[in-house]
Amino acid sequence: VDADADGYDNGSSTVCYGATTPVGYATTTNGTDCDDANASVWRTGDFYVDTDGDTYGAGTAVSVCYGASTPSGYSVNNTDCNDTKPAVWRSATFYVDADSDGYDNGSATVCYGAETPAGYATTTNGSDCNDSNAAIHTAVMYYVDADGDGYGSTTTAMLCELTAPEGYSLDNTDCDDEDAAVWRSATLYVDGDA
Repeated sequence: VDADADGYDNGSSTVCYGATTPVGYATTTNGTDCDDANASVWRTGDFYVDTDGDTYGAGTAVSVCYGASTPSGYSVNNTDCNDTKPAVWRSATFYVDADSDGYDNGSATVCYGAETPAGYATTTNGSDCNDSNAAIHTAVMYYVDADGDGYGSTTTAMLCELTAPEGYSLDNTDCDDEDAAVWRSATLYVDGDA
């Protein structure tokens, strides 16, 4: 039985006929046909659904009746990390570098396509303490300036800032960090009667 005349059979049948082989039948076969109503398909194989059409599939294999090539909407692999976006199909671990300064803010596994995605890098120069500002990547030592007079105490703090934020100073010479009116020490002469 070969209803679609593709050379592949859908079983056999005893037929009463005349001078020529009747339509829908053949005297020879190339093998079993999985769809005898469609001449372009005849064999069965396992494929993965490729929803986004990027030639990378996902999920578990399904049996599909197909012909000469991989059927449309399917793939021979299941390596697509996002089968709803054709621009991405593979995963890799990248360094997070949102400000593109060459210093990382950790790493992440990312689903991407042909190029390294924006905000990520394949190499790093080290850790970034502020990944939203390309001008700074290493913490700077500042001194606590509790009284806000611009002169800091000897108490230090490592901050990821280019300039001293409020409450901090690059100077540690304040002799009394609780009184903004005083900040320096010196040897003076006592003059009780002025």
